[in-house]
Amino acid sequence: MSIRHGEPVSIIAKPILPSKRRKPPQLTRERRIEIAQDRKARQHTIEEDIHDWYDDSLAFAEDLHNRFPQKSANHYVHMMFSGAMKLRQKREPNSYNAWLHHLAEDNTEHANAVQLGQGRMEDYNRLSDAEKENLLQKLVEDRTSKTYGLRLDKRGRTQDVNNVLRHIEDLLLALQSRVGIEAFFCVVRNNPDYNMKPRWWFSRAELEDYLRNTVRKFAPERIGILTEAFAISGGEFISQLKNSKEKIAYLKGEIRDLVQDGLAEITGDKDLRMSYIQFTRDIEIPYAVTMVGWAGKDPEHPRPWVNPSQLTNDIEMLKELRNDLLSGECAFAHLTSQQHDATKEAYKKQCEAGDVPQRKKRKDAGQKRKKGADDETPSSSSKRPRTGAPEFGRDGSAESGNAHATAPPV
Repeated sequence: MSIRHGEPVSIIAKPILPSKRRKPPQLTRERRIEIAQDRKARQHTIEEDIHDWYDDSLAFAEDLHNRFPQKSANHYVHMMFSGAMKLRQKREPNSYNAWLHHLAEDNTEHANAVQLGQGRMEDYNRLSDAEKENLLQKLVEDRTSKTYGLRLDKRGRTQDVNNVLRHIEDLLLALQSRVGIEAFFCVVRNNPDYNMKPRWWFSRAELEDYLRNTVRKFAPERIGILTEAFAISGGEFISQLKNSKEKIAYLKGEIRDLVQDGLAEITGDKDLRMSYIQFTRDIEIPYAVTMVGWAGKDPEHPRPWVNPSQLTNDIEMLKELRNDLLSGECAFAHLTSQQHDATKEAYKKQCEAGDVPQRKKRKDAGQKRKKGADDETPSSSSKRPRTGAPEFGRDGSAESGNAHATAPPV
């Protein structure tokens, strides 16, 4: 393992001072409307002039191509706008470049792209649109492979890692000078075929000393080894657990967290708690959302709609449910107005038929109780705090009752 630190950078350039903001003039509403209309008309004129200028530039590039056919019109457009194009991180490929790339792959004379294209424009013009599209797609795939493709030789991997990390360090040190930040990172391998010790980098040596002496058990050596083991194992924390009991508890907890996060995201209420037993009353009716995909793809063996803690201890089933929640196959969805009305009507009928079990009546109902006295009702100790959502009684109308409704998701 190697730990490196950033060297302090001397600031030579003058600091960039923030520009002073002018105090806006006091204008009447009519004057503001007039200024806005003038600005809109001026902007429209500018856009028309720019479009005319751009059309003239394209026509000029086409004229250059006709006089100097060894270069395409797109090439001359690029030359004219090279100052702006340099600001882009990469150029979009075109069919002409793809054709030259194809010629270079079959080239046995070691000629460059310009030499390959000379005298062959008729061959390029004879290509159909489908052939040009195929060449373009192949060029995109080759570029993607060079960027994300796995390097097979150890030397190439090492050089790639060194170059990327050096670039990251330069960016962070430059950001440190411009803005004023401190940073550290750790890089580990996730492939057992590639041998590389964990590599740490701190923007300052004092930062490492501070973390070692302040954060309990902060040891970069051990953290790097554990991170590497986690990455090589496939990036799943569950693979690091010792027995089935720990894996089951972890999966159920992850499912519970994913459901809770999804509910908070779709309702916009981060304080809302998930209700499984009273799902229709507490979630579907007041918030017009439901859960889809929980039952799974097997209609003969659907997953039961229960609190994750009450799910079976089948690890494969828990993994499948967890993966469905991560992929979005199992997720919350908004109810349409028709679905919402149907849900409320069905719940109302369920209440009228007495199919919704009611909370047990207290033994001391109607009697005065001391403040803070223990509740004798067995379910009171595990009662979930309310979130402010409206509740529905036996008739389906909003009230402050505490009726229980058992309703699986749609």
